[in-house]
Amino acid sequence: MENAVQEFIEYLRVTRKSSDNTLVSYRRDLNKLTGYLQEVREISDWKAVTETDLNAYLLYLEKGSYAASSISRSVASCHAFFQYLRDRNRISSDPSRMLRPPKAERKLPGVISVEEVDALLSQPSETTAKGLRDRAMLELLYATGIRVSELIGLKMEHLNLQMEYVICEDRTKERIIPFGNTAKKALAAYAREMDLPRFLKLGKGEEKMGGRNRDAIIADMFEAMLGALYLDQGYGAITNILDEVITPRLAHPEESESFHDYKTRLQEYVQADSRRTVHYELVSERGPSNAPVFVMNAIVDGVIMGTGEAGSKKQAEQNAAKDALYKMAV
Repeated sequence: MENAVQEFIEYLRVTRKSSDNTLVSYRRDLNKLTGYLQEVREISDWKAVTETDLNAYLLYLEKGSYAASSISRSVASCHAFFQYLRDRNRISSDPSRMLRPPKAERKLPGVISVEEVDALLSQPSETTAKGLRDRAMLELLYATGIRVSELIGLKMEHLNLQMEYVICEDRTKERIIPFGNTAKKALAAYAREMDLPRFLKLGKGEEKMGGRNRDAIIADMFEAMLGALYLDQGYGAITNILDEVITPRLAHPEESESFHDYKTRLQEYVQADSRRTVHYELVSERGPSNAPVFVMNAIVDGVIMGTGEAGSKKQAEQNAAKDALYKMAV
């Protein structure tokens, strides 16, 4: 019986190109089944295995306190193995055809607290290129909820800093997923540290309106510079930039207000109770058209909890959220 199991494992490895983990799982499940049939049911030939024997094996697993997921995997292994034997006329019929796995337990997913998330995000060292990479990966996972497979498949052209979204693609479709402004502000901060804004070529109007110090423009310029460097000299050059230029100049993001997303913090605090709501309301707009000032209110459960003003509505909302958090002692 062991020879048949080994032949099946070789078939999976050579013909089906199964992964090492898959092979280990099948081998473990089938070795366990073989041992039970030989020792408990006194069966020495796969031709002698019946549906009753397999049902008895499932009961044996259940009494052995195996998890429903482990039993389900064993059932899947049985189906694949006996189908393999049937296709090669090693058995006359498939005794596993009526075998059904137990109902899987439906458990609510565990939820970690904001403090635990902060602790997780602070783990990577920000003094090395690897640490910066890991921090960026964790921040993006937390901000977007994308799959790990989508994260590691991201390319530079999938990132749009100005509109604040990433594109995740598979064979048949693509998803556009927005993210917060933390990453954009981080890139702009790095660019300022390297004094890159002085190389910007701006129109007179944009220059007059302070475009040389605008996060979106600086971040886009930084992204374009990295993209050009990548196309010209390859990935190694980008790594060198991280190691030799950016990393030594890094400040600690947690020490800078630009790295705090007050709207997200307020949203998370308020919606910890699903019955509560938060929204923002434009109070007024003043000043000339080329330098407006917006005043926004942060309204929690219908009550004005914070007020903020800035040169853009988005920043005014952040300032209002910051004011609300302070007044709510969060």
